[in-house]
Amino acid sequence: MDEILKKDIGKLKFLSETEIDYLKCKKPNKSKYFIVSFQEALRNCLLEYLNTPFLLSNKKSKTVGILKEQYLQMGIETQSLNFNLKIKNLFSIISHGYTKLQVVLEKFKLLGFEHEKKLNLVTIKKNYYSEFSVIEEYIAFTKTSLTSYLKSSIIHGSCADLELTSFSDLDTFLVISKETIFSENQLEKFKKKWLESLKYLYKFDCLQHHNHMVTTEVDLSFFPYHWLPPQILKESKLVCGSSALIFNINKSSFLNAKVFYTLAQRFRDPYIKNKKYTEYSLKNDISILSLLPVLYLQSIGIDATKKESFYHHKILSIDDDAFFKKISILRKEWKVTKKSKFIISRMYNFYTRKVYLKYMIGFIGSSEVTNNSVLKKEFLENLNRLIDKMSAGIIKESQ
Repeated sequence: MDEILKKDIGKLKFLSETEIDYLKCKKPNKSKYFIVSFQEALRNCLLEYLNTPFLLSNKKSKTVGILKEQYLQMGIETQSLNFNLKIKNLFSIISHGYTKLQVVLEKFKLLGFEHEKKLNLVTIKKNYYSEFSVIEEYIAFTKTSLTSYLKSSIIHGSCADLELTSFSDLDTFLVISKETIFSENQLEKFKKKWLESLKYLYKFDCLQHHNHMVTTEVDLSFFPYHWLPPQILKESKLVCGSSALIFNINKSSFLNAKVFYTLAQRFRDPYIKNKKYTEYSLKNDISILSLLPVLYLQSIGIDATKKESFYHHKILSIDDDAFFKKISILRKEWKVTKKSKFIISRMYNFYTRKVYLKYMIGFIGSSEVTNNSVLKKEFLENLNRLIDKMSAGIIKESQ
């Protein structure tokens, strides 16, 4: 276990010795840690499978090798399994893996792993999204084409409470049913509908940096808190499926801190000083650093939503330069170029989007946070001072 943790911590770059020592002292329960590692490897396989268009799915899988390591770590027999898979064939190992995960969770059920959280979701009222035709289209598509594969489909974030800005994207959370995840045939059919549904996300926000957030009905019985803390969903809206979701939460101070340091290292990396930004990459990084306050609060044991975290007294007390207030203003005043809207949203196609974002999208130039497409020196210095304060706060709160 110590060697596995050492290897895991070693993947986090730009940590101080104090931060490394802190993570080592937060050594998690061995059984819980192995189960979560297995869950994460399975989910990564699932996402690679779902998000890869059929024309590209003849490539060899990048995620299945890590899943094999987790099988061995869990002591699950692998001789009958083929881990040399192309993406198009991942459905076989995914279905098998979730079947095994359910057996493992049943086996450890009596160890008191569960902390139950019940969410009663509010169904979307008629005409609630009358001003947002793309969301209405997405809802109609979900009800006709996705609902048979899901336990629940949810909209959360700013689209749920209608506090939208031009920075807002369409945040969705899909809970895949056991019937789908245990069936290779159903999983294959679901992928076709999943890929089709993505067009609505990019019609709503052409610069959206993530697809659907996803979990399975199996994972709900031992749900890793750091995947999506349930309080994030408290103001969400139910598109279809069960309105009562029960999460048995696995909360780990080690994993919460690991997520914080994983995101923080993006801004500690010296490379970022010379990184040239497009509107897509800048929005992506602004979105990621906007998560730091809520991840900090979660790491010190405070449950909060992203919206609440910006104004929490624990954040305000260390944010001397009102850094996150400035980020909040930047998000409210964000503008997307007509060119990006036209090419990605109106002409949405997976391959067109990839080519545009990689080769055609222009650099951001100068803005509130950039000079000649590079982040301003003062902006980065203030951000890293704040990250260091947060890190010190996480370590202090644990003593």
